[in-house]
Amino acid sequence: MATLKIDLSETDWQRLRYLAECRQVSPEALAREIVSRWLQLTEEDWQKRMEQLLQAFRRASQYQPPEDIEAEITAAYEEYRQRCAP
Repeated sequence: MATLKIDLSETDWQRLRYLAECRQVSPEALAREIVSRWLQLTEEDWQKRMEQLLQAFRRASQYQPPEDIEAEITAAYEEYRQRCAP
């Protein structure tokens, strides 16, 4: 197995530690998992995911005014920050 040394900002390191703790794994194990999963994705996978995301967004937003969409995005982001961000 090869070894890779990376430099992270303090903010990124704290976030990695927090997410690893949430998953009950070491930061190193989480970093290995993230890199492994990232490298397994093909361009076709990315295109498929993006198309699915766009289709879901179009369906969900078809009858909503832009102001409501913006409010929901903002609320979801704030919820994410409260639950997942350190």
